[in-house]
Amino acid sequence: MKMLDLRKHNNRYYFKIGQGEDFWDTVRLLKNTFRPKERNYDPDTKEWSVPATPVNEAKLAMIFSNAPISFVYLKAQLAMFLEVT
Repeated sequence: MKMLDLRKHNNRYYFKIGQGEDFWDTVRLLKNTFRPKERNYDPDTKEWSVPATPVNEAKLAMIFSNAPISFVYLKAQLAMFLEVT
């Protein structure tokens, strides 16, 4: 499963889950990996969010095949625009 539209805002990572036959398995993995107070889902935007930490990056990398490269691109973009976190 792939993570889509990864972004960082207010020290949280926001992302969507790609559609596929393993969609519900991925939702279950997210719920089992992140405690309810850590994770959030916005039904309007269909985005999940978790705190932006190195530990959570590693957890997301265990769930999403494209997470490691997505974080590389996100951090490169943040550096380009000089976002201070």
